[in-house]
Amino acid sequence: GFTLLEMMVVLGIIAILALMTLPLYVEKNVQQQVKEGIDFAEFMKRGVSTAYALTGALPIDNAGAGLPAPDKVIGNYVVSGTVSDGVITLVFGNLAVSNIRGKKVTLRPGYVPDAPQVPVSWVCGPGKVPAGLTIAGSDVTDIPVAWLPVACRP
Repeated sequence: GFTLLEMMVVLGIIAILALMTLPLYVEKNVQQQVKEGIDFAEFMKRGVSTAYALTGALPIDNAGAGLPAPDKVIGNYVVSGTVSDGVITLVFGNLAVSNIRGKKVTLRPGYVPDAPQVPVSWVCGPGKVPAGLTIAGSDVTDIPVAWLPVACRP
């Protein structure tokens, strides 16, 4: 049989192991919410890409990309989506965990200046810029790199 002391030691070990995995779960949850927020912006990317393909210039604001006003771009984890000179900035909130509420992630368009027929590529946050592309705007992402999807990391 088991003594009470042995049982308490086993429960203590289980509790320590559970506490060690908790931060990993929290970080994974934050990463998932950031990824879903970026996926939500797919319609914004299409609007910017379409405007660029039609005019040869990046749209200066949401209206130029055929999108609603920034405060009307709302999703589960996003409270606003702003287009400024083709650059999309998402602000997290709503159902997002408190770690990322009010924080931003930037999606910057990459294009070939003399060839508007080449589709726009997107650089997320401080992500790597492909050779030969001109990237519009600057990165204002303030979400820690560890919480960004792998494609968004430098």
